Amino acid sequence: MGSRARGLAGWQEARTAQGDQWWTYAVGCARGLRAGAPPPTMTVHGLVMGRGEHPIVQGDVQYSRFWAADGTYNRTSTFALGHPAFVLSTLAVGAMVNGSRKRAARRDATMAWRETQQSSFLVTNRGILCHTMAKGWLRFDFAMVSEFHPDLPNWSVSLGFQEAAPLRLSGPAAPALALWCGHGILGNQWSADPRLAPLLA
Repeated sequence: MGSRARGLAGWQEARTAQGDQWWTYAVGCARGLRAGAPPPTMTVHGLVMGRGEHPIVQGDVQYSRFWAADGTYNRTSTFALGHPAFVLSTLAVGAMVNGSRKRAARRDATMAWRETQQSSFLVTNRGILCHTMAKGWLRFDFAMVSEFHPDLPNWSVSLGFQEAAPLRLSGPAAPALALWCGHGILGNQWSADPRLAPLLA
């Protein structure tokens, strides 16, 4: 086995171990919640919590948003003087550049998961905070959620909002995110959601 294959196998093993740890954590917390225990709390330094807001869990996750660009692009205008072969080749290059930009703009104009990146997250009793490369810490309040889609078999949670692009968080921490989002969005009815039933099995 080559070093690359060993590295990939080690990464997959570590990811599986992380998934097992997160699954065990989520199942334990789900059983505690159903029995009437309050969510756990933790201390966080650096991020300022709102009045009555309590941090529950933090970790790392793959972050992405679902949106489309407007499909516009900058068209290059080409003007050339000289030998006919030079003029034709310059115009051909300009047409190729414009064609490439047009195809890229069409691709960007389709709805797709974008901004995919590894992100730190913090779940509180009021919402989720995610750290992105471009914008730093972003807050997603449970009160603003219009759609909640936990997908435990695929290790992801998607949230829809009335005023913002949908958010998808995926990776080993998904069971914990599904539990705490379900509890934050649905309240005590979280345990009646069949998509969260595997956490109570």
